[in-house]
Formats: sequence, C-alpha cells, structure tokens
Amino acid sequence: MALRDLRRGETAPSAFDEARVRWQAARDAVRELRERLADARAALTLANYEATPGERFALRPLRARAVQFLAERDLSERHIRRAIEDLEDALAAAMERLRAAQVDYEAERDREGDALARRLQPRHRAAVMKLAKAIEALSAATAEERAVRAELLASGLAPTGHPLLPDASSVLLGSLDEFESPASRWARDMRRQGVLD
Repeated sequence: MALRDLRRGETAPSAFDEARVRWQAARDAVRELRERLADARAALTLANYEATPGERFALRPLRARAVQFLAERDLSERHIRRAIEDLEDALAAAMERLRAAQVDYEAERDREGDALARRLQPRHRAAVMKLAKAIEALSAATAEERAVRAELLASGLAPTGHPLLPDASSVLLGSLDEFESPASRWARDMRRQGVLD
C-alpha cells in the first residue's frame, strides 16, 4: 500500500502486519487445498463403488465430501485421479509458500518484539529498581525481626520462642544476606540479566 493511498490519520501497515497477512493467506490456502483434496479422494473412493444398504448410512459423510468436489459435474475416475494429482501438486507448492511465509512472519514478529522491548526497557528498569528498593527494605526488616526473636532465645527464658513474638519473616523472601534466599536469587538473576547494577 502506497502512503498516498492512506486516509488522513492512518498509518502504513508495518512489515510485521504485511508478513502476518501473507502467512495467514498462505495458511488459509493450504487449509482450502486440503479440504478440496479430501473431497476429491472421497469422490474417487465412491466413483465406482456400489454400497450395500447397510453401508449407505455409514458412507453419508464421504458422499457429502464427494458431492462437494463434483459440484454437479460428472467426472470419470480418470478425471478424478488427475484432479487429485493436480491438487496434491498444488498443496505441495502451497506448503512451500506457507513455510516461507511463516519464516518471514516469525522474523518480522521477532524484529517487532525486539523494538517494543527496547521501547519498554526504561520503564521496566525503573519498575525493577523500585522492586530492588522494596526488597532491600524487606531484607532489612527481616533482619531486624529475626534479631528481636534471637535476643529472646539468647536470654534462655523462652528456648523455643514465645507466642507474643511469632516468626513473622520466614515465609517472606528472606534476607539478601542469605545466599539461597529467594531475595538473593532474585537480585543475582536481575544482575546477571543486566537489569540491576
């Protein structure tokens, strides 16, 4: 589509949009050819077949496909076989076009995804920094809470703890001082991915 063909306020379709349209069209063409091939094969199966009365009901779906293919034409078995060969060739070519369209579509989707991720990266980094500050605060509060309970235990007056001082931190993210805590693993992972300094 040329830019001059666009109405005011419209934007030209992106390369991704165009690749998606080509891929969808190729996919639909393959689906349609598969349907036509199944119809033709049904017509061939029934071309010279005399069904017994018991088989007639069971063959109704096959007969419906055959009628779809024949579309009021009276084709010989030879013509049907030739049509099947043509459809098989067309389907093979359509599958090649579909594979090529899919490669283009996935490449454009990846490019478009990369571009969007780059645009979103500053906002994501800011959000991660907020998370890091919150985890640092949570880690410090966890250490304080544990120190209070440790003081009680060290006194020897409540060797198993006390109901007035329940463990309020063990179910959280843990401390950044603990190497295997979820908080520490998160911080290491964000640094490894370059999101945190």
